[in-house]
This record gives sequence, C-alpha cells and structure tokens, in this order.
Amino acid sequence: MVRTDDRVQVGLWKPGPVAGVAIEYELAADETLVVLEGSGELRVNDGAPIELRPGIIVSLSRGCRTRWIVDGDFRELWIYC
Repeated sequence: MVRTDDRVQVGLWKPGPVAGVAIEYELAADETLVVLEGSGELRVNDGAPIELRPGIIVSLSRGCRTRWIVDGDFRELWIYC
C-alpha cells in the first residue's frame, strides 16, 4: 500500500503465485491502473480482451466484473477512489 485515507487508496500489485491463473474480481470502488512491467489480458464484464503491457492505463468503474490473466513479471500501480 502506498497511500490510504477516507477518499483514496493507492498501491502496487504483483501476482506472485497466481501468475498465469485466471483471477475474477468485482470492483468495490472505481479503479485506475498503470501497467509498469510484464503483460497480460483483462476482460471487463465479459467484453473484448484488453491487452496489458507497460504504459497501458485503464480506468474501471465500481461494480465491474473483471477477469485477469497476467504473467509473473506483471506489476501495476492502482488507485481506488
């Protein structure tokens, strides 16, 4: 966790042992993320895949159903608000 207060949370994420495994998650807050390293794929509400690679920025709305598959090198900076 980089920052947390009543309005915003900011953190860094790497997949660890779940690299290469599909991760399904419903967002409890709005999220914006920046991919720092690695690669992967994100699907939002069963839509078309979004390619994740360094420099990609994605903004997601609270309540989205997401499905992630990322490699072991994947790193992201995320912001919840």
